[in-house]
Amino acid sequence: MDSEYLHVMTWNIGFSSRKVSFIKDDSKRAEELIKFIHDIQKEGNIIINAIAFQEIANRVYIGLNSFYLSTYLNSVGINTKFVPALSLGENHSYPYGKIKQLNEKFDISFQEQGIGLGIPDASEKWNNSWKLQNLYSDDHFYLSKVEISKPLPYPLYMGNKPHSSAGRDEEDRPVLWSRINKIDQALISPKVYFCSIHLPTLKNEEKNVTELNETQKNIAENILNIEVSKDNTIIDPQSNGTWTIDNLGTKLRLYMLRQIVFQTNYIEKYWNHGDNSINCVFILAGDFNFYHNQSSDENEFLSNNGFKCCKTTGISRPTKIGKQPRLIDNIWVKGANISEYTLNGNQIEQTQYLNKLDIISDHYPVIGKITL
Repeated sequence: MDSEYLHVMTWNIGFSSRKVSFIKDDSKRAEELIKFIHDIQKEGNIIINAIAFQEIANRVYIGLNSFYLSTYLNSVGINTKFVPALSLGENHSYPYGKIKQLNEKFDISFQEQGIGLGIPDASEKWNNSWKLQNLYSDDHFYLSKVEISKPLPYPLYMGNKPHSSAGRDEEDRPVLWSRINKIDQALISPKVYFCSIHLPTLKNEEKNVTELNETQKNIAENILNIEVSKDNTIIDPQSNGTWTIDNLGTKLRLYMLRQIVFQTNYIEKYWNHGDNSINCVFILAGDFNFYHNQSSDENEFLSNNGFKCCKTTGISRPTKIGKQPRLIDNIWVKGANISEYTLNGNQIEQTQYLNKLDIISDHYPVIGKITL
C-alpha cells in the first residue's frame, strides 16, 4: 500500500489579544488569517486536513457591534467546534477584572475566548477529503462530534483583589478530541485522532518568582496535592530549596498530559480488545507552553509514552531581542511518522509570510506532515 499523507496545522491565532501591531479591525484580521492558509496551500500544493486553533475570540462592542470569529470560520468552510475557556462580561457577576479594562480601552462589553478544532470542508474552496468521525463508533446514523475533556477545576472568579486582571491562572483549559477519516475510505485501521490543546502557563513563570498568588496556591494544594508553606512558597522535599512558579507550572502541565495520555491508552484498548490488530494514530496539536528545543519534564513524558515531536528547531513565537527564542507550539504524534512541513525547505518563520503573520498573531503556525 502506498503511503498516504495527512497535513495538520496548529495555530495560536492570538485573537483574544489586541496588541497595537495587530490589524485593528476584527473582520480584516480574520480575512488575512484565512488568506494565509489559502496561500500556504497554493504555494505548497497541499491541502490542510485539520486545524487546531487556540485563542479564538468572540466579542460584543458597546453599541452592539460584534464579531464572532467562531461563526466566521464556519462561514468560510472551516467547520469549527469552539469551546470557550474564559468568558468576560456575561457568565459571571464579578464587577472588576479584565472586562473593566476591555470596556475602558476597547469599548468591549463582552468577550469569550478559547480553543477550536476545525475541519475544512470538501468544497472546491478547501477540497478536503477528510471528515469528522465519532470517537468510539463507525456508525453513520448520528452526527459526528468533537468531544471535550476538562482536566482542571477552576475558580468561579478570577483575580485576588478588586480590579485585578483575570488571566492565565484562572482560565479553564479544555481539550478537544476528534477522530477524522477519509471521506471515500472504508472505516478500517488506522483510527486517526486529532486533539486541540492549550496547556496552561502560570503568571510569573520565567521570572524566578517563588511566592504563589492565591490561585496558584489553590492549584498546588487542591489540584496537585502539594503542600504550600505559610509564606506562600513550596519547599522542595528533596533539596530543601524553594520552588519557582516554573516548577509548579511544569507539574500542572504534566497533570494534564497524564490525563491526555490516559485517554489515548483507553481508546487503544477500546478498539483492540487486547489483540492490537487496529492501529490508532494520536495527534496532539496546540500551544503546549513548554520549550521544545531543550530538555524538559514535559518533553520527556511525551517521548516516554511513544509520542514523536514535529518541530524541534526554529521558533513558534517571536520574542524581543536578547530573550530566549520560544518554541512552544507544536504537534506530537503516536502511531505514525511525522515531519515538519516546510515551504521549499524553509520553516514558516523563515518565509516571506512573516510580516503578514506578525499582524495577525504573536504566534506562528506549525504544520505537520504525517505518514499513514
